[in-house]
Amino acid sequence: MAAATRLIGQHQAACTKQQQQQPQQQLLLPCHHKQPPAGYLVSQQNTHVAPAAAGEVQPLRLGRTLELQVPLIAAPMAGITAAPLRLMYTQAGASMAVSEMVIAATLQAGNAASRHLASWHPQEGIRSVQLYGVRPQTLDWAVKHLVQEYGVHHIDLNFGCPVRKVTAKGGGSALPLRPRLFRRLVAAAAAAAGPEVPVTVKLRMGLGPELITFLQAGVVAADAGAAGLVLHARTADQQYSPPAHWEAVQQLVQAVPGLPVIGNGDVFEAADAVQLMRQTGCHGVMIGRAALGRPWLFEEAAAMLAGQWPDRPPPNLGHVLRLALQHVTAWADWEQDEL
Repeated sequence: MAAATRLIGQHQAACTKQQQQQPQQQLLLPCHHKQPPAGYLVSQQNTHVAPAAAGEVQPLRLGRTLELQVPLIAAPMAGITAAPLRLMYTQAGASMAVSEMVIAATLQAGNAASRHLASWHPQEGIRSVQLYGVRPQTLDWAVKHLVQEYGVHHIDLNFGCPVRKVTAKGGGSALPLRPRLFRRLVAAAAAAAGPEVPVTVKLRMGLGPELITFLQAGVVAADAGAAGLVLHARTADQQYSPPAHWEAVQQLVQAVPGLPVIGNGDVFEAADAVQLMRQTGCHGVMIGRAALGRPWLFEEAAAMLAGQWPDRPPPNLGHVLRLALQHVTAWADWEQDEL
């Protein structure tokens, strides 16, 4: 805890210097290509960012059994990441796509909508589910049910929800403010999942700049049995407004040595994924809203993390329209009576 307290102080000091530090953090590594191929679009700030060098990016290992060769994950998004979009993302290049949030209590109550959320397309390789609960006994039941009845391979606990009506009741991003309950929840989920199913914990930095919790929460989660941490590098008060504080990801990496940390926030293009890992030392990248309407972002990011430039420019309007139609058709077929 003392280490976490020191790092919280370091974080608060770093935040005041973020704008001055960010230009100095950019690290360019040698590559046999000096610029992207013709037709590939890149922002001015990332023009000189090279793909990962050989050995620079390692596979992401979560627990004993789950290894992602390219450490690139599609984020859970409520009302969005149903099976058809998850499948589109993994076919494009994401190594894993996390489901919409499933509420443990409603799943235990037999709610049909919750059961539908906890379902996967036959072609999905890794069954990854995001789970939310505020009672250890309920989480225990839900995790066991998801593992035994649904065959999930990965569970992500949601302690990052920024919605005010949730945080006002002490849930979501506010729950780490109650470290004893937070520890019990993580420990209950990890024990229920067993050694073969890794449990990760998704966090925000805190409720606001005066209530920063991510470092203490990361240390507690690691001690309680979490197989990894995901940090959306914003406070709940920020919602999704810029900037994401990548220096917080770096501090979390330092706070939990040996535990995988996945960075999330402001990854708008493939070069951002490389830069997030270079600047912070994190072990993986999660992309959410930036991929909405742009599933090819995962193809481009996967290529650069694997040490290559994307082999083609972004699709033209006709291809985008075909992808949109493909998604709508697959989604309607998947939802059927749920629409």
